[in-house]
Amino acid sequence: MNKLALALAIAASAAATAHAADVIYAPSADTTAYTVVSVDPRRLKSTLQNALAQWPGEECYAFADTNAQLNCPGLISDVNTYNLAEGFTAPSTTTTDSKGRVTVKALRVDGLKWQQFSNFLVPGQCVITSTGTVCPTTPPARAVHFTATKPMTEFGFEYRPDQPQLSQPFIAGWNITVNGVDMGYFPTWSLTGVQFIGVHDSAGIQSVTMRPVEYASAVYSGSYEVTGPFLGNRLFYK
Repeated sequence: MNKLALALAIAASAAATAHAADVIYAPSADTTAYTVVSVDPRRLKSTLQNALAQWPGEECYAFADTNAQLNCPGLISDVNTYNLAEGFTAPSTTTTDSKGRVTVKALRVDGLKWQQFSNFLVPGQCVITSTGTVCPTTPPARAVHFTATKPMTEFGFEYRPDQPQLSQPFIAGWNITVNGVDMGYFPTWSLTGVQFIGVHDSAGIQSVTMRPVEYASAVYSGSYEVTGPFLGNRLFYK
């Protein structure tokens, strides 16, 4: 390799390194959090826009509390609402009366309801037929894709790798791809509890794929190729 070619290769390598995305385990202080809410148009007191304005912070919303795709500002989000998650802290409001007594209540806005999201679909109900009970096939958990529709340098979400009442977690970690580049495998911080996974790239993020790795396959079979389920709460991006 001649000196010019070598110099160009080093420069290209340095540029690629400078622009590589970083995996992060906490959102930056100035990153916006988006709470997931489902909308019941029958209960709205006015317009959806007015209802969302009453909800603190920013929101991703959907029109069903289960299996509905999210509408997120500036983001195409390949996850769906899930209303059976446990272990997350519900949004609340705090008021203080004239005597200094503090009251904390669950946040309530007519027409909106706090939700979580998942990478799997909840199957429909079983049906009793003349030949027996027929139940729909449960769709498998999937890798999830997120696409920025406006300039974005950081993306992540709050999630649980488990359900509190279960003895074994769902997932052991994540395979992460940013802008088409495979970042590799990253384990969860803990096998239980609320935590955060995300990416940062000052050069810009166009797309992110998160594939949760099933715990049982990784631990008992040594296979990191099986996709497991996860439960998400808030999305963070800027």
